Amino acid sequence: MSQKVKIPPLASCLEAEDVAALLEGTLEDKERQHVEAHMGDCGSCRRLVAEAARSLRAPKEEDEGQKVAIGDRIDHYQILKLLGRGGMGEVYLAQDHDLGRQVALKMLTTHAVADDNVLARFFFEARTLARLTHPNIVTIYAVGEHQGRAFLVLQYVAGQSLRRYLSGGPRSQQEVLKIATGVARALCAAHDAQILHRDLKPENVMVGNDGEVRVLDFGLARSTASHGAEADPFLSVDGVRGTPMYMAPEQWRGVAEASADIWAFGLMLRELITGRVPDAEHLSRKMLAGPPELRELTQRCTETDPARRPTARELLLALELMQAPSAGAQRSSRAPLALMLILLGVVVAIASWFVLREGEPARLGATGPAQRDSARAASPEAGTTSRQKTSALDAPSTAKAPPAKAPPAKAPPARATPKRAAKVKGRKGASKHNRRYVGEGLMDF
Repeated sequence: MSQKVKIPPLASCLEAEDVAALLEGTLEDKERQHVEAHMGDCGSCRRLVAEAARSLRAPKEEDEGQKVAIGDRIDHYQILKLLGRGGMGEVYLAQDHDLGRQVALKMLTTHAVADDNVLARFFFEARTLARLTHPNIVTIYAVGEHQGRAFLVLQYVAGQSLRRYLSGGPRSQQEVLKIATGVARALCAAHDAQILHRDLKPENVMVGNDGEVRVLDFGLARSTASHGAEADPFLSVDGVRGTPMYMAPEQWRGVAEASADIWAFGLMLRELITGRVPDAEHLSRKMLAGPPELRELTQRCTETDPARRPTARELLLALELMQAPSAGAQRSSRAPLALMLILLGVVVAIASWFVLREGEPARLGATGPAQRDSARAASPEAGTTSRQKTSALDAPSTAKAPPAKAPPAKAPPARATPKRAAKVKGRKGASKHNRRYVGEGLMDF
């Protein structure tokens, strides 16, 4: 039985009855196509449908016999507490007694299990997650069934959803870039595996206590593979899928490509920067908050024409470039290196001066031919002076020596005793020989 939808009092181009019928699934195919095509071009109507869809999210009560209580054991998992509840099921924190770790146990309600379409999609989500192994995508451990209720065993991320994280208001540029980069990496991994998420929103992104970001809930994923083992008929069915507030215009027309995930990413990025949920009115205005690079990237992601939006790989590259050191930071980092090079040059110059000073006395004091040649080779400028000095030394002396002073007149010899006279007589030959050198300036002795 369909739930009665209450349309909030908002201005819209569509009739309230048409919107209610669309959400309840009772609209005729021709009318549904007309409404979806209109909402693809009208932001106000998309907002209306998003507000109306919230009234359908209230979870239905489980039968008393089907409820899961704290402390219950499901296989080897013991329920510790309830983490969250939605229209299709609950998520519990459980203890894995076999491996000694905490896990997140996602279990469908009995009402959801009764819907074959929902059950099939639930298991396709399990297979999709099994194909995606990435640090920014939640990991799946197991799949099972308990009392007719299917469940998935997933990686438990201790932290908070991005929706709760955003309740604190706008974040710093560093925080925005870190979270956005983590989501972009997850999208790259999914798109590389030919998987579209189609339900990207803050509720499906976890910000861990470790600071890491992980994307979860691939329940509405779609495969772009067209053949082979990767093709999945159920996942490849086009249609209106997703959360109205974050659906791209083309999704309302039943077309979903990788660009639809980029649109949802752009809305999340805008919400990260401004701290408020974007709507059609805000999207029509030029964004003023945040750095220019982020504003431009957000604008590109939310282009109405899907062909003008960046790919996930281009998105990731742009975010990583924003986190690279700026030119000013690079100059600051080069300053210590430049200072070290200057100091090194000064040290080398001082050392060279000391080495040259040590070798100068030896060079100037060289008088031998070999030493003079070495000195000339080492110092060509000093070679001329050295050669002049050397030629002056090597040339024969032609100038006459200045006349020696005449020796003082000798006193008349005293009369010698016979012995003394004999000694003087014996020295006459030597005295005559020695006196020959007096004229040449040598001492007579």
